[in-house]
Amino acid sequence: MKLPIFLSAAKNDFYVRYFMKRNVSSVINIVISAFLLTAIHTFWHPCEGAMAMACTYSTRTATLLLILAVIINAGKLFVSDVKGRIVLSVTTVAAGIFLTLTPQIGRCQVAAMSCNAKTFPAIRVGALLMIALTVIFECADLLGNRRKHHAFS
Repeated sequence: MKLPIFLSAAKNDFYVRYFMKRNVSSVINIVISAFLLTAIHTFWHPCEGAMAMACTYSTRTATLLLILAVIINAGKLFVSDVKGRIVLSVTTVAAGIFLTLTPQIGRCQVAAMSCNAKTFPAIRVGALLMIALTVIFECADLLGNRRKHHAFS
């Protein structure tokens, strides 16, 4: 059984650089998701009241999607198969798309409310950043693998 590169003693610096280059998008997406997850429950929290408002349900859905994004990207750190990485990248993009659509579940009618002014814009920007980084890095990785494959054949 061959150990992943990060578990075996890497004698060549090339393997470490390749591993880090391949997983930069996952690490950045984990940081973005964890930051948003923390932010929407602390300083960018939605409206608070005695009754649960519609924006509370949207924030709960966003929380579940952000936890899913953290789990997917953490799993992507351990997958070395190209097809598996593509599936996890597509899942990350789908989670980002659903994350941008979470305000459609419900939000307050007043534009000055906390959810409309802070929470939902932050979720949208974070989700769009996650989508863009995943697409850019995975396309670059696929093109790099394709060039490397053609160079040796």
